[in-house]
Amino acid sequence: MTNGFTIVKKGYDPNEVDSYINKLLLQLNEYKEKSSAINKAIINAQIAADNIVKEAHIQTENILNEAKENARNLQQSTLNQIAGIKTNISNQKRILREFQNDYDNFMKKYFSPINLEATDEIFSKLNKLENLIDDISITAEPLTLNQTLEETDKKNNIFDDDEYPSTTLSPDETAALLM
Repeated sequence: MTNGFTIVKKGYDPNEVDSYINKLLLQLNEYKEKSSAINKAIINAQIAADNIVKEAHIQTENILNEAKENARNLQQSTLNQIAGIKTNISNQKRILREFQNDYDNFMKKYFSPINLEATDEIFSKLNKLENLIDDISITAEPLTLNQTLEETDKKNNIFDDDEYPSTTLSPDETAALLM
């Protein structure tokens, strides 16, 4: 290693060595300062990175919490909508059952099947009534409808007294009926 020291008796020149050592110390201090600055920069960078990671974790946690809350709200809203739809379906089924019952009752009340025997009996009574009216139209004097019906009923036994109450008709009413 050559450092350019002059050789004196018993070794190197002490002034040159001291000067060289001072230069080395200055360089060493420079390197230490640079190293310290680099270390500080590394530490600051690490702190900044840690802060960024910490902030990212906090933001991630906040985003996750918000997403979970939104999911819960959406789920609850969906469940409420489903409950409303079920209620509407239940109400519609109830309304349809009520309509069906009302319709069935209406059909039973107003459109019951025709009893052909009863219909034949009604036609038979109507024919006899028509014959009676023909008989009445021949009679010149006004009679009560009930008298005529009673006489014919005694002959033909077609009417019950409870079914047809007594009614007296004037000659004009009798004539109007016969026309």
